[in-house]
Amino acid sequence: MMIAALATAAAAGLAGSLHCAAMCGPLAAAASGRARYQVGRLASYGAAGAIMGALGEHALCALPVGTVQTVTLLLVAAFAIARAVSPIVAAGASRLVPLRRPGVWTRLVRRLPRGGLGLGAATGFLPCGMLVPAWILAAGSGGTGEGALTMAAFWVGTLPGLLVPALAGAGLRRLGVRVAPAVQAVAWGLLAVWLALRPLFMAAHHH
Repeated sequence: MMIAALATAAAAGLAGSLHCAAMCGPLAAAASGRARYQVGRLASYGAAGAIMGALGEHALCALPVGTVQTVTLLLVAAFAIARAVSPIVAAGASRLVPLRRPGVWTRLVRRLPRGGLGLGAATGFLPCGMLVPAWILAAGSGGTGEGALTMAAFWVGTLPGLLVPALAGAGLRRLGVRVAPAVQAVAWGLLAVWLALRPLFMAAHHH
């Protein structure tokens, strides 16, 4: 029975891989193909599955799922906005006080995660129409380990849809393509806008 559940979860992930490419492809591209992005996704999917499996069929009612998704969305959007404005702030600071030590904002931005682990981990809790059915499968799996394995199988199924944008970003990096800071700022800004629009696309999808 567990094998059937895992196969169902993997098939659901594979069937929705194009949806994953559309909704999370920009995040995968932002991570530039680094494996840590996928590791972060696996960790968050597994953790969510373990929680759902432990709580059972009433997990979605017992947990503040909507609140967690909203907070995660706001945090990732804030991260994208910070990355968008950081080149502008850094350039302005260097022109005004070129000899001073980097300001608090510049030091903070330099410490933002660049390897994709944080972005990948956040993906498992963003508003997503594909995640809820997978969580239901995990909740009905019968236990903590079974729930984690169910979500891991779902993660495997979603990989094809996210590998293309991730590998595209990695390919550009390996070719030595350097993106101007202004272009990077615009790209991160567009990502923030896309994150803000995710709930609207989800609402349209459900109606």
